[in-house]
Amino acid sequence: MFYLNEVVKQKWTPYDYAASTFWWITGSFAIPLNCILIYLIMFKSPKSLQLYSIFLINTTLGDLVFSISCTLAQIRIIPNKWAFAYISLGPAGWIGGAQGGYWAYCICFIFSESPPDEIVAYLKQNKPFYKVDHFFISGNHMINSPLTSVTLATIVLPMFPIYCLVIFFYKKVHNYLLHNKTTMSEGTEKGHRKLIQVLTIQASVPIFFVFPPITLYGLYHLEFIDVTVAEYLVYTLFSVIPLIQPIITMYYIKPYNHGFRRIFCRWMIRPIPTKSLTTVYGERETHYSSTRYE
Repeated sequence: MFYLNEVVKQKWTPYDYAASTFWWITGSFAIPLNCILIYLIMFKSPKSLQLYSIFLINTTLGDLVFSISCTLAQIRIIPNKWAFAYISLGPAGWIGGAQGGYWAYCICFIFSESPPDEIVAYLKQNKPFYKVDHFFISGNHMINSPLTSVTLATIVLPMFPIYCLVIFFYKKVHNYLLHNKTTMSEGTEKGHRKLIQVLTIQASVPIFFVFPPITLYGLYHLEFIDVTVAEYLVYTLFSVIPLIQPIITMYYIKPYNHGFRRIFCRWMIRPIPTKSLTTVYGERETHYSSTRYE
């Protein structure tokens, strides 16, 4: 069912236009990049990267689904005391209304959703200066729906110990490589170090694009700050993650880097005499190289 009549009546603010434009831009790049990376993982992965490619394709599929959902939903989140509302600015709301936007961006909250009329009434009482009529609004009330608090806790709290574990295992692997140099060939050691570097960079992305918006959301929800732009920054920053992750992977993992360039950047590749090329999976002979990428 389409809700185009409601869309026409919406009164967008400059924040709405800016955030929506940002979501369309990140989605326009993130979706094709993740599709390309999935293709490269499936058809260009060497045997020595098979185990890593299984992990990588799962992550990439998750990024693809997230980028599609984020682009379709385009969420503005309005937290206030004991409740928070979601406004869907994207096409998911045009098709499914409040439920369409809700399904697109947070399936985990389905069973704790409050009636839209209740959330609208709460907004009008606590944010009377917001003109949210005709927008597709859904949300949760933490007192009336206790499951909301449980779901929030399971999403937010595990991230901190998980990243402590990432740092711990990174140091363990780094020390292992440091003390076992003599038992590895130079190519193998460089390959392992490159792989650890890639994983470290990917694990560091949320430090800049997950923790800051969650902290901002918490401060805004608890009313320590009152800045309208905070309602848009949470999911606009989240939408950058599935854009950055495939770029990091295709830049650092040589087989995917070469596969991408052979498909889209043939003019950058020039044949040179055969030489040994150290890659993330060891040494091999190649007839292709580019001084720009080595």
